[in-house]
Amino acid sequence: MLLLTRLLSSLIVASCLFALGQARAETHALLIGVDAYASPKHPKLRAAVADADDLLHVLRARGVSDAQALTNEQATREGFEQAWSDLTKRAKSGDTIIVTFAGLGTRVPEVGPERRSPGGWNNGFILYPYDEKTQPQQILLDVDLYDLFKAQSDRGVKIFWLVDASHAGAGGCCDLDLIIAKKPVRFETYDIVAAPPPPTPPASTFHPRPPIPGLVAFSATDERFPVEEVPINGELRGALSWSVARAFDNTIAFGQGPITPKALQDFVAPLVSYYTRKDRQQTPVFTFADPSEALLDFGGLPRR
Repeated sequence: MLLLTRLLSSLIVASCLFALGQARAETHALLIGVDAYASPKHPKLRAAVADADDLLHVLRARGVSDAQALTNEQATREGFEQAWSDLTKRAKSGDTIIVTFAGLGTRVPEVGPERRSPGGWNNGFILYPYDEKTQPQQILLDVDLYDLFKAQSDRGVKIFWLVDASHAGAGGCCDLDLIIAKKPVRFETYDIVAAPPPPTPPASTFHPRPPIPGLVAFSATDERFPVEEVPINGELRGALSWSVARAFDNTIAFGQGPITPKALQDFVAPLVSYYTRKDRQQTPVFTFADPSEALLDFGGLPRR
C-alpha cells in the first residue's frame, strides 16, 4: 500500500511538472524597422520604424518581456546576428519567436555554382548601411533566414515571420509607372544592366528545400508587386504590420486561449484590404502548414 501511495505521488508530481513546463511556453520577439538608409540612392521610408515600435509596444503590453526592436542605424547585419543569437539562447522547445521586418525589399542574383533558389535569384531585405558595392553584406536573404528558422524549428521552437516589404520588386518585374507619386514604396530596384540575371543552372545544382515545420510566414503582398505605405488614422503605416499589431492588441478576439495561424489570418486580411482599397489594393500572402496549431498565447493578459 505504501509503495502504491508513493507511486501515485510520483505520478502526480510528474504530471504537475509536465503541466507547469507546458504553461511556461514563452514568446520572444525581434522587430526590425528601417526608414533612413545610409546610401542617398535608396528611397527614404516614413513608417517602417513606426511599425516596429508599434509591435514592440503592443507585445510588451501583452506581457512579452523578451522583445527588442532594431531600428535605422541599429538594424545592421551584425546587430541582427547578435540579437538573434542572444534571443535563441533564451528560447526553448515549445516557445514562439516573432521576427518582423519593415523596410526596403529587393532581389539579388545568387553567386557560385550551387543554387539555393530555382531561378538563381534571392529575395532580400535591406539593412543599414546596405550598398551594392561597399556594404553588400548588410542584407537579410531569404535563403539565409531559411537556415536560421530551420535550426530553431529542429529544436521545437515555432517561428512567426512577418515581412512588410516588397521582397521581389526588382529585375523588371514591377511597373514603376503605376506607383502613386510621393507615396513611399518599400521597394529597391537592382541594377539589371550592370548585373544581368544569372544563367539558369543545371537541374542537378538545385535541390528544393522542404517546408519548415512550425514556421508561419505573413508577407505584405505577392512577390511580383511593390508595397506602398498607406495613411491609417492620419499617419503613414505599413498595412500588414499595423493590422497584425491590432490583432495582438485585441483582447476581445484573442484575450483567451492561443492564437492560431488561421485565426490571425482571418483577422488581418480584411484590415489590410480595407486600408489599401483607395490606393493599390494589397493582398497579403499567408503561409503555414497547420491552420489550427497554437502559435501565440498571451494568456488572456489585459493591456497595461
